[in-house]
Amino acid sequence: MKGDVYDIIYLVGVQELGYGFQQLDQAAKTKVINFASMYLMKFMDHDQRREIRGQYDDDEELEEQFYRKAIIRYFQSRKIFES
Repeated sequence: MKGDVYDIIYLVGVQELGYGFQQLDQAAKTKVINFASMYLMKFMDHDQRREIRGQYDDDEELEEQFYRKAIIRYFQSRKIFES
């Protein structure tokens, strides 16, 4: 996955878990990424996932698109930006 998507996933996890500005060890970073990955997927319903799945053959590209759409929906739900 590209760095920009991965970085945003990480920051969403830090925000939602309330870590703020602190040093995290590798175990905590893994926890943050895993939590954020699952948390972001709640912003995508089954039909939206199926629609994206039909558009991409490459699994890596498919995963990145899932996260991109979920990140957009996350920011919309937080009223950070509207589309």
